[in-house]
Amino acid sequence: METLFSDIRYAIRSLLKRPGFSAIIVLTLTLGIGANTAIFTVTNAVMLRVLPVRDPQQLVILSDPDSQGWRKGWETEPDSLFLSRIRVAARS
Repeated sequence: METLFSDIRYAIRSLLKRPGFSAIIVLTLTLGIGANTAIFTVTNAVMLRVLPVRDPQQLVILSDPDSQGWRKGWETEPDSLFLSRIRVAARS
């Protein structure tokens, strides 16, 4: 355990000797943690929480098929993760 504390003290001393490098480390960690938090927040709101609608089983996806039958739209596959989440939320 003492080795760990001496390693931490050495790391702190090394970082204090190079303030520019320390600032880059702090900035990198800040950006990484912020990006991770933002992605989790969006994922939590879209996929993990129950949708805030009255009848989620009645939600539909509108698409506009072109002349070859290709669908244009955000989500076209009926078995997508998003739609399966809606179905699970509708049953519960």
